[in-house]
Amino acid sequence: MKGNSKGYIKLFLILFLIIPSFHGIGLITNVKGIDIGITNIPPLDSASASSNGENIIENDLNKISGFLQYRDKNQDVTPIIRDYTELPYSFFSNPDTEPGNVIPNQYIVVLKNNDIDISEIFSQISSKVNLNEIKIIYEYQKVLNGFVIHVTNERIIDEIKKIPIVDYVERDVVVEGFAQAMPTGINRIDADQSYTKSGDGTGSVNVDIAILDTGIDLDHPDLNVYHQKSFVSSSADDDNGHGTHVAGIAAAKDNNIGTVGVAPGAKLWAIKVLDSKGTGPLSTVIKGIDYVTQNANQIEVVNLSLGCECKSTAFDTAVNNAVKAGIVFTVAAGNGAKDAHNFSPANNPNVIAVSAIGDSDGKCGSKGPSTGYGSDDTLSSFSNYGSIVDIAAPGAKIYSTYKGNTYATISGTSMASPHVAGAAALFMAKSPDASPSTVYNELINKGTTASTTCDGNGHGYFTGDKDQFREPLLYVRNIGVTDSPVVVQQPPKADAGPDQTVNSGSTVRLDGSRSSDPNNSPLTYSWTQASGPSVTLSDSSSQSPTFRAPETSTTTNLVFELEVTNNNNIKSERDNVRITVQPTNNNPSNGNSICNLLGDGSSLRNFFGCR
Repeated sequence: MKGNSKGYIKLFLILFLIIPSFHGIGLITNVKGIDIGITNIPPLDSASASSNGENIIENDLNKISGFLQYRDKNQDVTPIIRDYTELPYSFFSNPDTEPGNVIPNQYIVVLKNNDIDISEIFSQISSKVNLNEIKIIYEYQKVLNGFVIHVTNERIIDEIKKIPIVDYVERDVVVEGFAQAMPTGINRIDADQSYTKSGDGTGSVNVDIAILDTGIDLDHPDLNVYHQKSFVSSSADDDNGHGTHVAGIAAAKDNNIGTVGVAPGAKLWAIKVLDSKGTGPLSTVIKGIDYVTQNANQIEVVNLSLGCECKSTAFDTAVNNAVKAGIVFTVAAGNGAKDAHNFSPANNPNVIAVSAIGDSDGKCGSKGPSTGYGSDDTLSSFSNYGSIVDIAAPGAKIYSTYKGNTYATISGTSMASPHVAGAAALFMAKSPDASPSTVYNELINKGTTASTTCDGNGHGYFTGDKDQFREPLLYVRNIGVTDSPVVVQQPPKADAGPDQTVNSGSTVRLDGSRSSDPNNSPLTYSWTQASGPSVTLSDSSSQSPTFRAPETSTTTNLVFELEVTNNNNIKSERDNVRITVQPTNNNPSNGNSICNLLGDGSSLRNFFGCR
């Protein structure tokens, strides 16, 4: 955190150290317990692979992950994405660890950036809480102005909501990762004909890709693991297999063994945020995003092969801030065979959301056998779809690296997403200063479309999409090519206008009129609310929509983001504007010194420098 806000975070940490517990807040929409689900479709039959890397784990993958519902006595249920790979039934049968269940007494707390006399807050709540009932789990440094706490009871949420510096609070939840032979996926997108010529034994890419997952097999001979960081255990070594499989699709070495990735030999950052069962708290995933953002000067691409049918403001804010730091995010669209509009992080407009197609022969033309998830060159039967999907990639029966120095064949949008991560890495290796929006435009512009005529190899489209939105299919042959480059048009620039301070209940007008296009192309507008109490915009596609400021008893911040698109369908970077809503009556009480509020035996006295 920057400036004096670092001091406030310390004070706010103690604020929550004096709050015994809290229970849910209404700033997450449509979440009654969230699950982040691995979007790979697991093998149904067990098969062992030799440690020499010669055997393929090939299974009859004839069953997709389903939606199961669970109920506890306090919560409604949300359909969740299931993955069965390496997840024993005994784990799922335990209601305390079901994906989608909240973690008892654990919360993500996000603060406002307001200058407030912290003693006033302690004056208001110090008589109502016990300082010994709070434990701080994480403090975020980059992507969120906040932290994670664990408390011993859930009785004072109303008191927490009254604290002026608290922006919002989310319940922490159990999350779950979604589910040298030439892989058909490499053939299908013509990665073997890219400037690295994946598969010829010589190509390599000098770029960094972070895999936020179950870790990576740190000793796998076919992977270039450059850095490891675990937020689960002492090592980021993969004890599940999912993360290693994802890593190999993106970046397996181009050598004489095993398989090859889209961006061969790229430097892999193994960021372990899920445990051996493929699960973990959402707050831990956010901590992983916070970590890669601290290393944004080195990491170009992040892959998230995980997701949920949910909406988390904290999760979105973390991703958005990482993208603003220059990191490209590729994410799985999900395996629910549903519209991905309600799936996070795929529904975040700043990521590249990836659906999965089935390909059995590495060629366009629909002449290969069925993949088990539909005919050759069709949208996989398990794949999510819809207007928020940006691009498609192979995701059925994908052969890649696996834990224990082995290889495996797995299916899912989890497998489609790292194909795109590898393609983004190819481009950024040649254009290291490219912004996330430039990378997005390059991948979209180079993809094949419904009007593409199949050339008998990889340059051709697919069929079977379940909606009218025809996302392009990833095609990497000309990604990053310098001798015959594709002209990438300069994107337009969004300008969300100046920050405003308004009164509670007043009518507020957003102003995107300063947005521009270098070629003076007409623009279309897309406003979204990024944080704060939910309000209704008069028209989110207009240049200057209006809304009614919420009635509030404390100073409240609302953040809106604007994205503009020109006539060539080139999108801008998102710009944001902060609307500060002042209460109609604000009478803070006088406070006491924090050191006076802490007892002589409190371990927090040293933290705050009390004598």
